[in-house]
Amino acid sequence: MLNLSDLPIHSIILAPTHMHSFLNQTLLSQSNGKIGIRFYSITSYIQSQSLVQLPSSEAILFAYRNKIKELSTNLAIYKEAALTPAFLKQCYQFIQDLKIWNISPQSLQEDTPSNKELKTIILSLYPITTSGNILHSNEVLLQHKSASHIYIYPSLFSCEEKKWVDLLLSNGAHMLDDTMENISSSFYHALNKRQEIEGCAQYIIQHQLDAQEVALTTVVGTTLFAQYLGQNNETKVKEVINMRILFAVGISLIFALPTWITPKGMVKLISGFDDNLSLDIINKSSSYILIITAS
Repeated sequence: MLNLSDLPIHSIILAPTHMHSFLNQTLLSQSNGKIGIRFYSITSYIQSQSLVQLPSSEAILFAYRNKIKELSTNLAIYKEAALTPAFLKQCYQFIQDLKIWNISPQSLQEDTPSNKELKTIILSLYPITTSGNILHSNEVLLQHKSASHIYIYPSLFSCEEKKWVDLLLSNGAHMLDDTMENISSSFYHALNKRQEIEGCAQYIIQHQLDAQEVALTTVVGTTLFAQYLGQNNETKVKEVINMRILFAVGISLIFALPTWITPKGMVKLISGFDDNLSLDIINKSSSYILIITAS
């Protein structure tokens, strides 16, 4: 159970940005508010302690794109892919990892033409400033600061964030305890949909549940899911969830594959094979239906 009532004034809580509202509400409910308690994400806190103002990730990716444009005449294998957002983001993450772990880009392999070209790209992008450049200088800066006023919310950390967390903990920071309470399982049954809906509504009202605490399963697999959950059979529960995922993916592919293979044919099918459709409408509808299918 997360307890924030004992936090001293002027404490700092490091947590993912999407958790700030929840933690603030928890703090208010447990202590009627605290003066001077601040919320940061790990990245924003480190940047606030940095002596260097870093460019945004969007600015870094834009600089990467401009740099690769200068190299485009020397590229053969990755000439087209190198300018796509996905490729630029992968380069950004890879270069960040190199800088975080102090790995020289000169050590990258050149055993194949593709690897050689990738190394050329990485070497040209590496000098562009990212948060990895200030990592080690900030480590030296924070090693001499007490972190006893910092409380870290346990969550999934990236490699970079994990290094900062370990450094802060070694300097006296605290990890918040958010262990789950023991939850008892119960099984409810209904003879029909009306009783099922009324039962859910009564349970929500009796236990005064908030909207974010309620999750209702869909029709497929509901009965099996409830039975196995009531028996605390975790293995079977996972099997039912996997079955529902496969079922959903299968149904999606039934409609998606024909659309991807022959989008114009699907447009004609949806229109009821209307002969009055112009070629321009069919082409535009085909592009639209491909976007809808991909989303």
